Amino acid sequence: MAGAVGNDRVAGRPFNLVDCYARYGDWARLAADELGVRAEIDLSSPEQPNNTFDTSAARDVLGVGLDRGHEGIRLHLRELVGSLAS
Repeated sequence: MAGAVGNDRVAGRPFNLVDCYARYGDWARLAADELGVRAEIDLSSPEQPNNTFDTSAARDVLGVGLDRGHEGIRLHLRELVGSLAS
Protein backbone atom coordinates (compact mmCIF):
# COMPACT_ATOMS: atom_id res chain seq x y z
CA MET A 1 0.00 0.00 0.00
CA ALA A 2 1.56 3.26 -1.13
CA GLY A 3 0.17 5.17 1.88
CA ALA A 4 2.25 3.02 4.22
CA VAL A 5 5.62 3.54 2.51
CA GLY A 6 7.78 5.82 4.61
CA ASN A 7 4.89 6.58 6.98
CA ASP A 8 6.11 6.35 10.59
CA ARG A 9 2.52 6.26 11.92
CA VAL A 10 2.00 2.85 10.28
CA ALA A 11 4.62 0.78 12.11
CA GLY A 12 3.11 -1.95 14.27
CA ARG A 13 -0.53 -0.96 13.61
CA PRO A 14 -3.27 -2.99 12.00
CA PHE A 15 -5.61 -1.26 9.57
CA ASN A 16 -9.09 -2.36 8.61
CA LEU A 17 -9.62 -1.94 4.88
CA VAL A 18 -13.21 -3.14 4.71
CA ASP A 19 -15.03 -0.94 2.23
CA CYS A 20 -18.52 -2.13 3.06
CA TYR A 21 -20.54 -5.03 4.40
CA ALA A 22 -21.68 -7.37 1.65
CA ARG A 23 -23.24 -10.77 2.16
CA TYR A 24 -22.44 -13.68 -0.14
CA GLY A 25 -25.95 -13.20 -1.49
CA ASP A 26 -25.20 -9.54 -2.29
CA TRP A 27 -22.15 -10.61 -4.29
CA ALA A 28 -24.23 -13.26 -6.06
CA ARG A 29 -26.99 -10.77 -6.89
CA LEU A 30 -24.53 -8.21 -8.22
CA ALA A 31 -22.70 -10.85 -10.26
CA ALA A 32 -25.94 -12.18 -11.71
CA ASP A 33 -26.91 -8.64 -12.70
CA GLU A 34 -23.57 -8.04 -14.41
CA LEU A 35 -23.70 -11.39 -16.20
CA GLY A 36 -27.31 -10.90 -17.23
CA VAL A 37 -28.47 -14.16 -15.66
CA ARG A 38 -31.50 -14.96 -13.60
CA ALA A 39 -30.77 -16.94 -10.47
CA GLU A 40 -32.51 -17.73 -7.23
CA ILE A 41 -30.30 -16.14 -4.59
CA ASP A 42 -30.53 -16.73 -0.86
CA LEU A 43 -30.56 -13.36 0.88
CA SER A 44 -31.61 -14.73 4.27
CA SER A 45 -28.46 -13.70 6.12
CA PRO A 46 -28.61 -10.46 8.12
CA GLU A 47 -28.61 -7.26 6.06
CA GLN A 48 -26.38 -5.55 8.64
CA PRO A 49 -23.25 -6.99 10.26
CA ASN A 50 -23.09 -8.10 13.89
CA ASN A 51 -19.69 -6.44 14.19
CA THR A 52 -18.50 -3.15 12.80
CA PHE A 53 -14.98 -1.89 12.32
CA ASP A 54 -13.49 1.54 12.67
CA THR A 55 -11.92 2.47 9.34
CA SER A 56 -10.97 6.03 10.29
CA ALA A 57 -7.26 5.10 10.64
CA ALA A 58 -7.21 3.84 7.05
CA ARG A 59 -8.55 7.22 5.95
CA ASP A 60 -6.57 9.41 8.35
CA VAL A 61 -3.20 7.62 8.38
CA LEU A 62 -3.09 5.83 5.01
CA GLY A 63 -5.23 8.22 2.99
CA VAL A 64 -7.49 5.38 1.83
CA GLY A 65 -11.09 6.38 1.22
CA LEU A 66 -13.37 3.45 1.96
CA ASP A 67 -16.56 4.72 0.43
CA ARG A 68 -17.16 2.64 -2.70
CA GLY A 69 -19.83 0.42 -1.18
CA HIS A 70 -21.84 -1.96 -3.32
CA GLU A 71 -21.26 0.22 -6.37
CA GLY A 72 -17.54 -0.47 -5.98
CA ILE A 73 -18.27 -4.21 -5.96
CA ARG A 74 -20.42 -3.78 -9.08
CA LEU A 75 -17.61 -1.92 -10.87
CA HIS A 76 -15.08 -4.59 -9.87
CA LEU A 77 -17.34 -7.36 -11.16
CA ARG A 78 -17.92 -5.43 -14.38
CA GLU A 79 -14.15 -5.27 -14.91
CA LEU A 80 -13.82 -9.01 -14.26
CA VAL A 81 -16.62 -9.84 -16.69
CA GLY A 82 -15.02 -7.55 -19.28
CA SER A 83 -11.65 -9.23 -18.92
CA LEU A 84 -13.25 -12.66 -19.42
CA ALA A 85 -15.02 -11.49 -22.58
CA SER A 86 -11.75 -10.42 -24.23
